[in-house]
Amino acid sequence: MTMLRENQKRNEPKSGKSFVPDSIEEIAGKAVQYLVSQEALPIKSFPSMEEIDTVKIAEAIQKSLERAGTTFPNIPEDPASEEMSLEPSVIARENKENVLINPNLSDGKSLIHSPGDLSKVRTPAQNQGIETLPFTPDFAKVAEMIMNSLNGSKDLQQVYSQPPASGSDTADAKHMGESELIKSRSNSVDTDLFSPDTKQEEVDSFFKNMSSGLSFDVPVQYGQSYSRSRVKSHEQFDLGLGKRIFHDPHVYRNDFPVLQRKVHGKPLIWLDNAATTQKPKQVIDAITQYYSEYNSNIHRGAHALAAEATDAYEEARVKIQRFMGADYPEEVIFVRGTTEGINLVAQTHGYRNIEKGDEIILTMLEHHSNIVPWQILAKERGAILKVAPVNARGEIVQEDYEALFSRRTRFVAMTHGSNAIGTVPPVEKMIKIAHEYDVPVLVDGAQSIPHMPVNVKRLDADFYAFSGHKLFGPMGIGIIYGKKHLLEDMPPWQGGGSMIKTVEFEHTEFNKLPEKFEAGTPNVAGAIGLGKAVDYLNKVSMENVSRYERTLLEYGEKELRAIPGLKIIGEAREKIGVISFIMDKIPSAEIGKKLDAEGIAVREGHHCAQPILKHYNLTSTVRASLAFYNTKEDFDKLAQTLDRIRKKWM
Repeated sequence: MTMLRENQKRNEPKSGKSFVPDSIEEIAGKAVQYLVSQEALPIKSFPSMEEIDTVKIAEAIQKSLERAGTTFPNIPEDPASEEMSLEPSVIARENKENVLINPNLSDGKSLIHSPGDLSKVRTPAQNQGIETLPFTPDFAKVAEMIMNSLNGSKDLQQVYSQPPASGSDTADAKHMGESELIKSRSNSVDTDLFSPDTKQEEVDSFFKNMSSGLSFDVPVQYGQSYSRSRVKSHEQFDLGLGKRIFHDPHVYRNDFPVLQRKVHGKPLIWLDNAATTQKPKQVIDAITQYYSEYNSNIHRGAHALAAEATDAYEEARVKIQRFMGADYPEEVIFVRGTTEGINLVAQTHGYRNIEKGDEIILTMLEHHSNIVPWQILAKERGAILKVAPVNARGEIVQEDYEALFSRRTRFVAMTHGSNAIGTVPPVEKMIKIAHEYDVPVLVDGAQSIPHMPVNVKRLDADFYAFSGHKLFGPMGIGIIYGKKHLLEDMPPWQGGGSMIKTVEFEHTEFNKLPEKFEAGTPNVAGAIGLGKAVDYLNKVSMENVSRYERTLLEYGEKELRAIPGLKIIGEAREKIGVISFIMDKIPSAEIGKKLDAEGIAVREGHHCAQPILKHYNLTSTVRASLAFYNTKEDFDKLAQTLDRIRKKWM
């Protein structure tokens, strides 16, 4: 390790396009920066390279890799020397690509990490005579090595060159050991990695398993609330997606421009996410780029812009297919939103399969968009609507739901999350019951997919609808998923361009999936924006979103329950981040206005879900709905403002 200290030079990269390291410490520092930029390391940011003790990091890597029986890439004294091709790591030039080649593999083949697609893999002997370059590390690979090296608490004693001051939270948490407490830093916001009551063996287990890809439990602190979080390290530290185990909303809030503004001179607190979510700059930039650089109609165009737009549009479809766990891209149909998707199914599958006297089952929790289309269908076809009731907590009574099925039941439509009171029904179980009667099910996922991982194949949903604007994407775009065999059997809903194969006055041959259901010019920019939103959420990790929001919901409900005269409507044991409430003698409209004056955006009214409010003998409530970028401070401010409103109203 003395050699490392002697070789340590400046930490800043050299000027110029390529970075040529002088030492292993520079590679370590640069790789740590890469990890932070990819949000794969539970440290928010490094204001400057001087603040990182790269020698300590390099030593930690060396120790860990030695224990693992491997070595760090050997950096030659003279990066341009002829001996470079014989070192464990070599840079070769071929097809104008920088390639990191490791000749130390037992099978004699070379390991290549390159941004390009190289068809040839060379052995060390074949490297002779190839032009050598100054050593340019593959930082993604080095970063991966760093993550794999952080498997012992003693290796993390000094990530920062300046140790915490005596008396600080870090210094005082002696029972945890100074290495087990990494400080997440973002201006004045400090969040400890572990809760103060974490046991030493839990910390040791965390770091041991972090590099082994095993599942583990660790108490994760969100503000002042704690939860037991089960994660898989090989998923959470996947550098390709840049996932994080530790969700910090302050990191992500900077990506949302509207969250930086003020309303009525007060910082905006957006708690109307069930109505629509805000958009990250990555989504906004993707839409702007489409209109600025390759705006074109898609399919059949013979020019470059049409090809680029078509590729981006279809790439978005594939992203969404993978995001929701569908088997095929053609099972993903672009529509304007959840409402249009449900109407499409009702007007095609419904009209073909539902006749007079047949029955359609809904639940008391439904949004109007999952009631009215079925009412229209039932009236026109002479069918009967049946409704599954809820109990006092707002949960569907499962025995009553199953009792609704008969030999005339032809379809079930249900929500995956109530927009009015937050209830999350046991959808997978309810679908299984329906399938026992050979009845297909449509799931309204508008309120669920922004808050939890969704896999339509695991749910076994026949149809699944959601809206892009509630998934941090653009308005005017959404998805209706359908099992391929069902979609193929359904007639087209709208006629026009794209959905046809051939047209004659006597006969029209319709196109295959998915074009059969995408008549006319689609919302290309919306689809691209939604695809980018999915990219963003993959980076955040929906598992993290679900865990964090559950904890924040518990915190918010606890704060509001402490306010005299405030009653929460809907106390289901499984909920999305919706808190619907009323206050004694204060109209919901007045509460909404007074909160708005303080910069707090909530929704008041019937929330397009009048049946469930009628169940509680109500016509309106105030609804605060959260997303992964909300904080406990948002709910502190909400609770304080509501308490002031209560006192003034009295």
